[in-house]
Amino acid sequence: MVPSQKTPSQAGAESDLYFGPFRLESSKQLWRGKQLVSVRPRPLAVLRYLAERSSRVVTSDELLKQLWPGIYVSRTVLRVCVRELRQALQDDPTTLQFIETVGRHGYRFIAPIAPTAPAEIRAPVAVGSADNEETKPLELEPKNGHLATPFVGRERELARLQATFARAQRGERQLVFLMGEPGIGKTTVVNRFLAQVQANGPVRMGWGQCIEHYGPGEAYLPLLEAVSHLCREPKGEQVLQVLRRYAPLWLGQLAGLLEAEEREAIQRQLQGSGPERMLRELAEALEVVAKDEVLVVVLEDLQWSDTATLEALAYLAQRRGPVRLCVLGTYRPVEIVMSQHPLRNLVQGLAGRRQCEEVALELLTEAEVEAYLRQRLGPRAVPPELSQLLYRRTNGNALFLVSFVDTLQQQGVLSEGDGQVKLQADRSTLKRLVPTNLQQTILRQIERVAGDEQQLLRVASVGGMTFTAAEMAGVLERPLEEVEAGYDRLASQEQVITEVGLAEEVEGIVTMRYEFRHALYQQMLYEQLGQGRRVRLHRQVGEWKEEHYGERAAESASELAAHFTEGRDYRRAAQYHGQAAESALRRSAYQQATDHCLGGLALLERLPDTPKRQRQELALRMILSATLTASRGFGTDELVQNLARARELCQALHDDATLVSVLVGMGRFYDRRADREAIEQLMGEELRLLGRLQEPRLAIQLYTHLGTSNMARGALRQALEYHARVLELYNPQWHQELVVRFGIDPAVTAGAVSCWSLWLAGWPDQARARVQQACHQARELDHRFSLILAVIHAARVHLWCGEVNDAERFAEEGARLAREDGVVEFIRAGDILLACSRVRRGEPEGGISLLAEMVAQYRSAEILHLFPLHLSSLADAYWQVGRVEEGLATIAEAVHTTETSAAAFWAAEVYRLKGELLHQSSVQSLGSRVKSQKKSKVQGPKSKVCKN
Repeated sequence: MVPSQKTPSQAGAESDLYFGPFRLESSKQLWRGKQLVSVRPRPLAVLRYLAERSSRVVTSDELLKQLWPGIYVSRTVLRVCVRELRQALQDDPTTLQFIETVGRHGYRFIAPIAPTAPAEIRAPVAVGSADNEETKPLELEPKNGHLATPFVGRERELARLQATFARAQRGERQLVFLMGEPGIGKTTVVNRFLAQVQANGPVRMGWGQCIEHYGPGEAYLPLLEAVSHLCREPKGEQVLQVLRRYAPLWLGQLAGLLEAEEREAIQRQLQGSGPERMLRELAEALEVVAKDEVLVVVLEDLQWSDTATLEALAYLAQRRGPVRLCVLGTYRPVEIVMSQHPLRNLVQGLAGRRQCEEVALELLTEAEVEAYLRQRLGPRAVPPELSQLLYRRTNGNALFLVSFVDTLQQQGVLSEGDGQVKLQADRSTLKRLVPTNLQQTILRQIERVAGDEQQLLRVASVGGMTFTAAEMAGVLERPLEEVEAGYDRLASQEQVITEVGLAEEVEGIVTMRYEFRHALYQQMLYEQLGQGRRVRLHRQVGEWKEEHYGERAAESASELAAHFTEGRDYRRAAQYHGQAAESALRRSAYQQATDHCLGGLALLERLPDTPKRQRQELALRMILSATLTASRGFGTDELVQNLARARELCQALHDDATLVSVLVGMGRFYDRRADREAIEQLMGEELRLLGRLQEPRLAIQLYTHLGTSNMARGALRQALEYHARVLELYNPQWHQELVVRFGIDPAVTAGAVSCWSLWLAGWPDQARARVQQACHQARELDHRFSLILAVIHAARVHLWCGEVNDAERFAEEGARLAREDGVVEFIRAGDILLACSRVRRGEPEGGISLLAEMVAQYRSAEILHLFPLHLSSLADAYWQVGRVEEGLATIAEAVHTTETSAAAFWAAEVYRLKGELLHQSSVQSLGSRVKSQKKSKVQGPKSKVCKN
């Protein structure tokens, strides 16, 4: 054995290694001169280990033990790592220069290791330097690891894609849809396009794949995959830092990139954010990533996309400003028409506004079919009848053509001789051998696979387009090495499946991930399974994933819900529908969350009405309540109907803890409707529940709501007492738990709302102090939704106290935060406060139109709890500009609402303002004015500093 050469890294800390034209950095990057070579972390670790032991045979066992300690890794995985390294190093298999296979023993690094950089190797150019144009990845690493060859035609389509890329280079955002029927070659064209653009300069790429689901699917799935792909590529740490700063909501959804504690902290901090923030964060993050290099995001199979992804595409397309971004999506037009998928409307709408481009792939021409045969079969003469027959039979469908030629070669119909390709069958025999359509071609390819390997393929089809050897071995209950070897043989044939890289399973298993060559292969294999076997396999796949993913099973909840639904295990399917709904809710993907909840509830109807089923239904209804509240507000009939059913379930299950959340939710609904009778009944139920509760963290929520309801109906003393009880019981250590359960911090709520009671009771100084404390506490807790509530209430109190500058400052902050997070209720509140401040500044005309618009919206939505307040503000503005009749009509509506609903807290100001308006009206007697002013003294505020 030749003694291994000593390298600096063996003596101490890792240092750079030089061999041939390459430099292997200690920072885990491989360079060829100034070009960064794209290599995944696992193969790169193998390269470093071998290079540090140059000239020594390193056994497979040693590599596995040293690089994957405590993890099961098959030799197939190791072989794939070495193969990827040889591709990256451009190591010719016939004359190896770098990595040598030593029989069945292992591998040896055979290139000399230089102690310092050779003269021809230069240090890489720093990102952002003037010469950065020369720094580019050496090789394309597309999704399947290689480019489909041979390649013919498509010059027109590629030219259009190149034109869109050129516009992206100039800072013009591009959204391109590449459409075509199944098998026409969309992925091949995408790979060729990406190879071309990467060869011409620096470019970043992210890949995302839509998956066909049996249910609502996972919100933002392809976009999350694309962003995750960017984070794992070279310079991925830069992308992570961009996400931390510009897109924390997205970062919090990326499993595997953050520790669980950091993810949970992000989700808690930004709880209550709406879909607008999700969309804005994505756009801003992509724009920053694309600042120095063109960013290409590829999203495949959009005919299976979720609605949240489509909303994101629309947002990206319509956003203004220069950005070097090109989003390329592929889809099948027939499928979106047949399924009435919303993608069609999106594409038509964007195309009509010239905000996207459509590129349609046409079938290959006869000349292109002949060119393909010449590339495929070599420079030998191709019989004209062969190209004619293939063109007529395939109609120029690329996948059909490739599969057809595969069939002819495997059947021995094509032979070589005399410098040309010969057909070894007459026309009638050839027609009999040749399938009439693509589906038949695929079936014949499958039939030629050995029986045991056919079973491997059929079982894999249940897992979807991609699968791992580990999960299939678990389903089949066979040794992983044996199953992986079978899939490896199939992948090496490049007929039905291909390798797509390594997969690290949760339980410390590193295995191969495979993908069907085309969705048609997966679909047809799946259809070959009998109904009973499909059911069993879906259930087995779900059970394996559930067992091996453990706590991380929730990350695949949508997939598990689909497997258990098809496996007829409705209890577990409903459970994972709930987890998928929670995930969608965290992403503000309200439609997906609603669909998952309704899907789970529908499945539960198939089960017997037992306590276990009732508990599952209750859990789903609570998630649905949170979703309806976030998407439509507190005042919808669907929400209160759902909560009413949840209350029935709580009572049947004697679940007082959940009943607290249900009653608080119902209270918010009836408060906004100002339904006096319903509120009084609900308050009575809350008081009875308080008598049973022993847990202060639950009681604190009931006290918060009781205080708010009493303030709204003008019972200020009771309101202050209940809110004081909240502040007395509150422990800051409970914040995280309370926010998760109720969506907002109760102490901040009590402080912010009680300032209204204090001001109305005649203590403006205490009101200011109380709301300032609420704002301070919300900032300390770093909880956005609580902060928005606090600053909006602070603006109101300062406005009432005549401090217009402070009122505007807080209102602008609240409206800005609300817009950033998409909290519609507080956007309206901020706008109303700014309109009121204009009225107070003596600019009533500027506030009248907005106030009138907001009043109309509240009236239409039957949101009445603040209706008298807003009507009074509008009437006051009318009064100031002399539009007394309109002011009287407006204040009359305020009086009616005050006297017939629970919205009585503003009664004194309503009657006072009515008196002022009557004073100016020539049609009202002095007696009417005096009578109205007397009624205002019943509750009359002691805070005379200001009016509304």
